[in-house]
Amino acid sequence: MSYKKNLVSNFVFQIAKISLGFGTSVIIARALGAEGQGRYSYLILIFGLLGSYGHLGILNATTFFQKRSDFASTDVFSTNMIYSIINALVLTLVVWFLKANKLFLADYQDWILTFGLLYIVLTYIQVLLTSFYVGDERIHKSNVYLFYGNLLYLVLLFILFAFGKLSVGTIVALNIVMLASNVTLLLVNLGLNFKPAINFALLKAEFKYGVVLYFASLFIFLNYRVDQFMINYSLGKTELGIYSVGVRLAELLFLIPDSVNSALIGRLYNIKMDDTASQKSVLIKTTKYNFYATLILLVVGILLVPLVPYVYGESFSRVKQVIVLLFIGIAFASIARVSYSYFISKGKPFVHLYITALTLSTNIVLNLVFIPIWGINGAALASTISYTVYGLSYLIVFKIIEGIPFMDFFYMSKEEIRELANLFKGKIMKNSGRG
Repeated sequence: MSYKKNLVSNFVFQIAKISLGFGTSVIIARALGAEGQGRYSYLILIFGLLGSYGHLGILNATTFFQKRSDFASTDVFSTNMIYSIINALVLTLVVWFLKANKLFLADYQDWILTFGLLYIVLTYIQVLLTSFYVGDERIHKSNVYLFYGNLLYLVLLFILFAFGKLSVGTIVALNIVMLASNVTLLLVNLGLNFKPAINFALLKAEFKYGVVLYFASLFIFLNYRVDQFMINYSLGKTELGIYSVGVRLAELLFLIPDSVNSALIGRLYNIKMDDTASQKSVLIKTTKYNFYATLILLVVGILLVPLVPYVYGESFSRVKQVIVLLFIGIAFASIARVSYSYFISKGKPFVHLYITALTLSTNIVLNLVFIPIWGINGAALASTISYTVYGLSYLIVFKIIEGIPFMDFFYMSKEEIRELANLFKGKIMKNSGRG
């Protein structure tokens, strides 16, 4: 599928994901209340961190070695799959040891912890499989498969909610069902053969390249989540439950840059390494479209914020200020969340590492100052400032290193507006014809 079609397809499917994500967040908040929401959010926070970063950088390097190395795709797939399973088993033993000695998640039941560990290994495999779809620019297909899993999750969530059977444990179990569905569909349709062997030369090269991406990715993940760790420690799980709902709703805006990013990085990896002009052209146009699409959703989101207490319940009424504060920073963070792909595809991951380290440091310092003063609103303010630093840092780097003026990322010509309108018009008409 072409880059433009992938881009439009991503927007269409991400709008659907926003709708599903909103539905699931309402059901969970209504079923668990503020304190239960806090317990669930903390559990997913921990296992989300382990599932995204326990692999120590190998999965971050998958697409680069699929497209920019002499290693066969089958070797990359097989090696990373075996590594992921072994890594997950080791991590499982470590977690169970800490749990047995009451050093980690001591107040959670063993069976919930077991589901959490399944969450880790399935997350590993989903990330690995999705990386191959991105590298082959088959992003539309992966979106379809992931959408089916999200839809299944919402349906099952609603059924259990209707029968009064939702709890922290059952919701974690439904996450496993969703991930298992995603992995099955992605794997069956991938088209790569698995070989039960590890290429250690490849693994060594991936570690060398991936470790930089790993820490950069870890830093930015912590930038998005460090406020929740600090709220849980300073203010307790009830405040975390309220705040996590605000984060969940605000970060629905990230579905736009995330969808754009997968299309962009797939396109950049399929442009010749030395064709910098084409890479810059694609980067600028895509970042621009992403920014304005995020702004449009931001405006819609702010208009809907007053409805939050009616939808989620009065116990979540204080989340309104959190959402508005986070929205502002997310608009700027959307720039970095897309444009960093340029340096990754060029084999320059250190740029992303330095910027994310600066962003995380800013967030930690501001949270330490603001949370004792303004509580969850202080955490939101600290985060939105760090998000702004994240986006502006990339604009400065592009100006200094690549010579790209600031306004190139914001000025929309009449031709670009017309081109974008025609793309969406064509996509909508095509979908209507199918109906």
